[in-house]
Amino acid sequence: MSEMNDHVQQLFVAIQDADIEQVKQLLALGVDLEQKDENGRTALTVAASVGNSELINILTSAGANINIEPEPLTLNPRISTLGLPRGQNLGDLISQATADAPEEVKNFYDGFMSFVDALSDDDDRDHQARYTEQSIDDDEWVEMDADEDYDDGDGDYDEDEELADTPLGAAVLQGDVNTVRTLLQAGATPNPSVWHQTPVLVAAARKGYIEIVQALIEAGANVNRGFDELPLHTAAEAGHVEVVRLLLDAGADVEGYEEDDWTALMEASFFGHLPVVQLLAERGADVNAWSQGETPLMLAARGAHRDVYTFLYSLVSEEIRAIGDRDAEAEMDATLKRVSRKQNTAVEKLIDAAMDGNLKRVEQYIADGTNVNAMGSCERTALSLAVQGAHTHYRSVARSRS
Repeated sequence: MSEMNDHVQQLFVAIQDADIEQVKQLLALGVDLEQKDENGRTALTVAASVGNSELINILTSAGANINIEPEPLTLNPRISTLGLPRGQNLGDLISQATADAPEEVKNFYDGFMSFVDALSDDDDRDHQARYTEQSIDDDEWVEMDADEDYDDGDGDYDEDEELADTPLGAAVLQGDVNTVRTLLQAGATPNPSVWHQTPVLVAAARKGYIEIVQALIEAGANVNRGFDELPLHTAAEAGHVEVVRLLLDAGADVEGYEEDDWTALMEASFFGHLPVVQLLAERGADVNAWSQGETPLMLAARGAHRDVYTFLYSLVSEEIRAIGDRDAEAEMDATLKRVSRKQNTAVEKLIDAAMDGNLKRVEQYIADGTNVNAMGSCERTALSLAVQGAHTHYRSVARSRS
């Protein structure tokens, strides 16, 4: 490692340690401020993530780039043929379907499959071959799908994590309004420079950071800009009524449609946020909006949110009300049964984790809302089984939640 690279590493350590004098000494040596750490962050981004305004001012004065451009978007067209029932091969299915077709039709689909193969990578073809070789019956596919409904993965995943690579994005994700203001005053722009980047306002709205949303709006953040999500819809989905109010006051389009063609009212209705629904309706949101066969009223029914359904029922047209009269109870009943099935699955997994003494998984299931007092198929609770297995760590966690 060169001496200059040593200095770069020392700079990152000094920033993490808030060692102002060491940072100044390294800057005097001409260290490259655009170098990135192992997480792809510049020195200024690291300073923003730890919330050190003094270091931010020192680094920007030394020429650190406050508005980092994202990596160029690289499009790599691919067609994946995975996910076909029972691991079947797309080419074989087409051959079977066109067995009696005219020759020109067969030639067309032969050419189509050449196109598919050209845009499929080796991993796709290898994966397809593995599924073709093994026999998976329908019950196993259903079981695999059911397992995917309850994610055993990392519960700390943050869908806005890409923003952590920029100084302003890192500060927003930390919920640090003072650092956000420092960066804005130093020239950080709240609007992305490319169309495919998520605006920081979307992340702040999702997390319900009222002061940060206000600071971004005052700095000129576009309240109607997003990539695949809009700030208003994101706040409505999360139920952050005061953020919704701020965005509406700043000119957010109450009738704007997101990528999924839902309005903010549809989002709030489906996720059961009555105060947000009431505010949006008060501000003129169309309670009779239709999108892909859905309305706010029936989305409330699909989510089994009776309070939202009751509020909207008196506001909607007779046509939509008639649909509700016909279908709402069945929708709510189906949703409640589905939730119950998922909850039972979660309870069984909690019990398994408790019996195994897996504290990390137990804590994750409880954090996800699994009922620690529910009995599993063995007619025992997770706590009683943990006691039987003498898993004392789990007992302390479960008792605190029961």
